[in-house]
Formats: sequence, structure tokens, C-alpha cells
Amino acid sequence: MEAPTHPLDELRAARRDLLAALQGRTASDLLRPGVEGEWCGRDVLLHIAAWLRALARLVPDLAIFGH
Repeated sequence: MEAPTHPLDELRAARRDLLAALQGRTASDLLRPGVEGEWCGRDVLLHIAAWLRALARLVPDLAIFGH
């Protein structure tokens, strides 16, 4: 049985995967939506950044309460 991974290790791996997927993409690639009404790559990246900002604000609170 494999030992569980730490959530920070999983976040780092996801960041590494995301950066690898973005390699070689141009600005026009990130602005092109996949399907009508779907988000473009830039929209996805902006939402990820907002979620990470919100998570960063929660981490000190979680540490205070012993989580």
C-alpha cells in the first residue's frame, strides 16, 4: 500500500503539470475559447489564481485552529 501524499506535494505536482501544459502556448492560444460559450485558457488561469489567493488566506486561519 502506498503512503498518502501530502496536499502540498499534490499542489506542487499539479502546478508542475500545468506549467508543462502551458509551455509553447502563445497569447492567442490562451485567448481562443474551445467551444462557443466555454472559457478560454486565460479565463481558466485567472480563476485558478483567484482560488489560490482565497486558499492562501485560509491557510493561516486553519493553522490557528489546529487543522
